[in-house]
Amino acid sequence: MVAAFREGRLRKSIHYQELAKIPVGGILEAGHPLAGRETLTRGDLAKVPIIALHPQKCPEDYRSLMHRMLDALPDPEVIFCDSAETSAALAQAGYGIAVAPLFFRERDPSLTCLPLTDAPPMSYGIYYKTLSGQPRRRAFVELAREAFSE
Repeated sequence: MVAAFREGRLRKSIHYQELAKIPVGGILEAGHPLAGRETLTRGDLAKVPIIALHPQKCPEDYRSLMHRMLDALPDPEVIFCDSAETSAALAQAGYGIAVAPLFFRERDPSLTCLPLTDAPPMSYGIYYKTLSGQPRRRAFVELAREAFSE
């Protein structure tokens, strides 16, 4: 089993159980001028450096969103990094606004996480081959579903 964002079409032998819709948003230092807002728009990001996940190491939906966003901005300043954790650390250090799936919501008081109003949420779940005859695997999927529903 693998927990990951939904990617494209599945083979018939692979199943996917969605656990949550994770919003994409901006992660910024708590003292940033935009930190007091409820949400961000793509237009808000036109004025600041963007910290983005490396295109070869990110989910398909995120990659498509970033292509559309960056193509619409005049000469964007972009810092690429390998993980959402690294992007949050760079945002915390004041290098810009990280655009990433918002797994970090409310965990660190020095960061503010604001959803992007014009970005669809991303499906996050578990890939598996079968649950029949697999009581431990079925129990794990149920526990994960319960944990994400809270």
